[in-house]
Amino acid sequence: NAMRDILTPIPAMNMPELFAYAREKHVGLWLWTEALALSRNREAVLDSFRRWGAAGLMVDFFNRNDQLTVNELEEIAASAAKRKLMLMFHGVFPSSGFERTWPNVLTREAVLGSEYNKWSSWPTPEHNLAIAFIRGLSGPFDYEPLVLPNATRESYRVVGSHPMAMGTRCAELAKYIVYASPFQVIAGSPVDLAKDDACIRLIANIPTTWDETVVPAARVNEYAVVARRKGTDWYLGGMNNSRARTLSIDLSFLGEGNYTARIFQDGANAHRHAGDYKVITQTVTCRHTLEIPFAPGGGYVAEFRKN
Repeated sequence: NAMRDILTPIPAMNMPELFAYAREKHVGLWLWTEALALSRNREAVLDSFRRWGAAGLMVDFFNRNDQLTVNELEEIAASAAKRKLMLMFHGVFPSSGFERTWPNVLTREAVLGSEYNKWSSWPTPEHNLAIAFIRGLSGPFDYEPLVLPNATRESYRVVGSHPMAMGTRCAELAKYIVYASPFQVIAGSPVDLAKDDACIRLIANIPTTWDETVVPAARVNEYAVVARRKGTDWYLGGMNNSRARTLSIDLSFLGEGNYTARIFQDGANAHRHAGDYKVITQTVTCRHTLEIPFAPGGGYVAEFRKN
């Protein structure tokens, strides 16, 4: 509530206990606030958040793109940087180099992301593919992937209390590579995520910043395959529209030597049961070619570890 004092937690929220528990688990806590609530007493609020031990802050619901808002973003970024607080902006316009001036601003929304699965059927495979080409050009964006369960276009339903995502499980995983964002978020229910240990372990391994990016294959409105390097390891993510296809991907972007590839690809029944996938492990080199079998709304992830 933008009219409330954001430094006064509700009785059920024991902030010292939460921050103590986070420190015990070596986890940094992020806080969320509305832009209007923060603007009333920004410096005091940020001082308090820093004193509590917050690692970062999501500031939401700017819902404007006028000069006043542009200035406000600069002021928030500068004030947070002085206190070594990281930021994420939601309900705001796309970036155009802002993060180079203020690297403590890790990402921003400015995209029709996974939350829309709660009340609409708008995040289609075609939409999710299009934003990789369009929104991704302007800078990092917070889509918040891995909504479970997964559904085909025919089986998708809007269920606000338990949202699903249109497209396969591998398409959700691929977003962590195709979509660049130094601060990645998992949108799915912990209850659902606990049932898929392989996916959680994969996401835990995927870096959020990269040393090199190449695009082995992409066609607007059809598919996108992106490969990103961190150190000596490579991660490849592929996303597809609603038409099944198979792509051949040249692995010449890999360096010399052998790599162990751990591959997550759409299962044989993914066109009917979107959560179906299989995991393959094989040894590859830069002279190999990968065959990517995309289901409708499908995806593909390969993790290449240098031997």
